[in-house]
Amino acid sequence: MEFNLKKGESAGNAIRRINLELRARIIGIFNDESLDADTAVQEIRTCIEKLRAVLRFTRPAMKSAVFRRSDRALEEFSTEIKDMRESAVMVETFDCLTDHYRPFLNTEELQTVRQALQNRHVQAMEAYRERLDMKELESAFVQLELFLDRTDRVKLTRTMLKSSVQDVYSRGRELQQSLEQDPDTEYSHGLRLEARYLWHQLRMLEQQAPGEMLTTLADLEALGELLADDNDMAVLAENLRTRSGLCCNRIQAELLDSLAETRRIALLSAVLRRSAGIYERTPDQFIGDLFPQTE
Repeated sequence: MEFNLKKGESAGNAIRRINLELRARIIGIFNDESLDADTAVQEIRTCIEKLRAVLRFTRPAMKSAVFRRSDRALEEFSTEIKDMRESAVMVETFDCLTDHYRPFLNTEELQTVRQALQNRHVQAMEAYRERLDMKELESAFVQLELFLDRTDRVKLTRTMLKSSVQDVYSRGRELQQSLEQDPDTEYSHGLRLEARYLWHQLRMLEQQAPGEMLTTLADLEALGELLADDNDMAVLAENLRTRSGLCCNRIQAELLDSLAETRRIALLSAVLRRSAGIYERTPDQFIGDLFPQTE
C-alpha cells in the first residue's frame, strides 16, 4: 500500500484510501496461515497504531465524543491482543541488558535465568494459541470497523491535516516537558505514542514538504526506538519486582532490576536530548518550518 498522499489526491480521499487499505491489511493478516501468532499480533498492532495516527487526521472534523470512542475502541482492540508480546519482550530485553553489561556479569550463571524466561515465553505462546481464535478476532475487528466508518464520512482539507499534525506535536511537546520534570513511565509511554503518531502522519505527508520532513522523520524514528527500549526495560524491571520467582532467585532479580533501572537512566537521558531537539519549537513554528508555503 502507498502510505502517503498521492499527488493531486484530495485530503479526504487520501485518508479514506489509507484507512481502507490498513483495514484490508489487518483482515489479510487474520487469514494468512503462513504467519506465526507472534508475527501476526505484532503486524496487527502496527496497523492499529497507524490507524490511530490516521484517525487523528480526522479529529478537527469530528465531534470530540466520536473521536474518543473510536480511538478508545482501537486502543482496547490492540490491548486485547498484546499479552503474548510481553513474554517475548522480556526475553529480548534480557538479552539486550546482559549484552550491554556483559563485561561485568557472570553470563554463564545467568543462562539459567534466560532459559526460565524463554520457557515462560514458550508456555505463554502455547496458551495464547489455545485461546486465540483468529476468526473470532476477525469478527471483533469487523465490529470495530463500524466506528472507523465514521471517519470516512468527514470532510477534510489539507489545512485540517496540518492542524492535526500541529495538535499531535503539541501533545508530544507537553509530554516531553513533563518527562523533563519527572521521569515517570507514564510520561515516557505517552511520549512514545505521540512521537509514533507524528512519525506516521509526517510519512503520509512527506511528499508535501520533503526537505525539512526528512530530518524530522529521522529524529522521530530515533526517538521512538529509544522510548521503545526504555518501555521494554520498564516492563522487565516491573515484572522482576512484582512477580517473585518469575525466572530467578531474589538476589538475581534484584541485580537485574538494578541493571535495568540503571540502563533506563541512560536511555532516558538520550531520550531527553533527542526530544529536546524535536520539541524545542512552538507548535506554530514547527508547522511553519514544515509547511512554509501558504495555501
